[in-house]
Amino acid sequence: MTHQEIIQRFENDVIAEDSFHHVDHVRLGFAYLCEYPPLPALERFVTALKRFAAARGKAHLYHETITHAYFFLIRERMAGSQGADWDEFARQNPDLLVWKDGILNRYYQETTLKSELARTVFAAKVAVRIARYVGSKSRQLLCGDGNLKGARFGIGTSRRRRTHAKCGRNLSLTGFGRASG
Repeated sequence: MTHQEIIQRFENDVIAEDSFHHVDHVRLGFAYLCEYPPLPALERFVTALKRFAAARGKAHLYHETITHAYFFLIRERMAGSQGADWDEFARQNPDLLVWKDGILNRYYQETTLKSELARTVFAAKVAVRIARYVGSKSRQLLCGDGNLKGARFGIGTSRRRRTHAKCGRNLSLTGFGRASG
């Protein structure tokens, strides 16, 4: 099945509730990122997930922080495995496919993830931990490309803007990917 077919099946609500598990969420995020630039992909992904949950009377299960964190981890890993299809990506990143005691335990305390605030708003403080953990890959995550020549980057060390030389995006975490200008 193509990425577009996976997305269409999900957006058209053709997938049964009991057949959509964590691995399927990751697969869907991967498909959106293969078809769209990161921020439009995230917007479509979130909208579709919320619609899916609401249609089943489970809107309360949508979790903003978990959704965003996994989404950007998928994006970062995709940058490191350029051109990999889903099967290869899944083989290279088994830690993304584990739900219980999964990768988010590296970044979040259990109490944070259980909080109402983290459920409804992306816990952005943790983006600093993620950026530090992924190192240079975070620059690709924010810019959407691998051409970092001339990029200046810092993590909360200064209020000065750091911009990518090619795309002009603001690389400071306070501006998290907004165009500078």
